[in-house]
Amino acid sequence: MRVVRAHAPGVVLAATDFSDTSLPAVEAGRAEADRLGVGFLILHAVEVRVLALEAPDSVSSRMMTRLLESEIESSKSRLEQLRKQYAADDTILSVGSPAEAILEEAARLRASWIIVGTHGRSGFQRLTLGSVAESVLRRAPCSMLIVRLGTVR
Repeated sequence: MRVVRAHAPGVVLAATDFSDTSLPAVEAGRAEADRLGVGFLILHAVEVRVLALEAPDSVSSRMMTRLLESEIESSKSRLEQLRKQYAADDTILSVGSPAEAILEEAARLRASWIIVGTHGRSGFQRLTLGSVAESVLRRAPCSMLIVRLGTVR
């Protein structure tokens, strides 16, 4: 799905959660940046709420801090791999809500495009799990492309 809004030329911002679903969005982001002749950045947000939900109740705050630090280090490494693989100009690692991180960085960078992947959930799953792509789409300050798994070659 493409939503095109009027904007000045700026960078292309591709967001990833490192899932197979999000990688076609990174690939599409690289292609769009090449087409436009603009910079290309890859963003990942470490969502603390998800880490807390996945941790057993017996996990202390000190252990949660270590878990978060470990997740941040792992994410830095994965972002660097993607930066090299897709020849991105830079990467952005944020801690917090993915939708908020994408929107904040797109506004800060004056991005011309936001590109995200989607799991393609519908119905009850979409209602209960929410959709980062939909949340960003509703408030995006620029054009946006939502890519489904397997749609980019």
